Amino acid sequence: MTPSYCARWMRPLASAGRLRHRTLGLLTAGLLALFALPAPAFEPGLATIDLRIDGIRIGYQQQMRAVLPGEQLLLETAPQARIETTIGVLTPQMAGRWLWTAHTEPGHGQLTVTVPDVGQSRITLFVMRPWNPATESNLSGYRIGAYPRKPLRGNPIYNAPPGFIEVTQDMVDLPVSPHFRLGEFLCKQQPDHWPKYLRLRPGLLNRLERILHALNKAGIKSDRLVVMSGFRTPWYNAQIQNVEYSRHVWGGAADVYVDRNGDGQMDDLNGDGVTNFDDTLWLRDLIRQTFSEVRDAATVAGGLGVYGPRPHRGPFVHVDARGEDAYWSIP
Repeated sequence: MTPSYCARWMRPLASAGRLRHRTLGLLTAGLLALFALPAPAFEPGLATIDLRIDGIRIGYQQQMRAVLPGEQLLLETAPQARIETTIGVLTPQMAGRWLWTAHTEPGHGQLTVTVPDVGQSRITLFVMRPWNPATESNLSGYRIGAYPRKPLRGNPIYNAPPGFIEVTQDMVDLPVSPHFRLGEFLCKQQPDHWPKYLRLRPGLLNRLERILHALNKAGIKSDRLVVMSGFRTPWYNAQIQNVEYSRHVWGGAADVYVDRNGDGQMDDLNGDGVTNFDDTLWLRDLIRQTFSEVRDAATVAGGLGVYGPRPHRGPFVHVDARGEDAYWSIP
């Protein structure tokens, strides 16, 4: 084979090689550009319409309410609003006012309020299973236990609840606020038992949403807080030897941490390269500052406790909606 023939034969191969390298280069550059795109901005889900339920303004586009069978809610919003519901009965009262009446049986559904050209809010409604604390210690085989006989310091938020949200397996992903789902707050007891029963206070969800928003404003980009412990039945609370009047027992508390890398532990929030008690202190300071700046009817005062790591878990922060400020620290 002559040199000139070899050269003619090799030229197409060289061109093909250059084409492959150029294509690979473009693909690589495209992938790098894709991964270099900034993460989507955090969307706090703040309400864009003025909707009030029993006089309390709904601060988020997604919220929840739990009521007893036959109980009523007064809705107030713009007169031109459209209101639709998949549960209960909606009765117009006057311009901008509607009365919603719960079904007589436990269940759940969605209430949607739309104000044209302004926005929309959605309320997940739960009609609870009634419960008599004097005669019942369980519901459908799910252990409840006994609530304290007297409310703490006479405060009615410590009364035994008159009912519970009945949760079936297909309900765990129901939204209860922009970034939290119903199943995140279930008690850790009887994992294979269905239905389960739950208490959950909207005021707690509002506080958790505020904290998540504050984290993102501080540069900690995350669309969730891990709920390590939410509701606890009195029975389960006694099993883990927690204090009798824990706000967890009334569905008003959550133990949470930030976990963006999915390792099951609190992240390094203060940037010192390690995860330890200092990260809970950093989060505590952020939360205290946030709630010193924000006070409204939808975001009630509450407790804030910080806990250091233990052999079986990492550090975490306790948040509750008890209606008054309380602070503590357990390294």
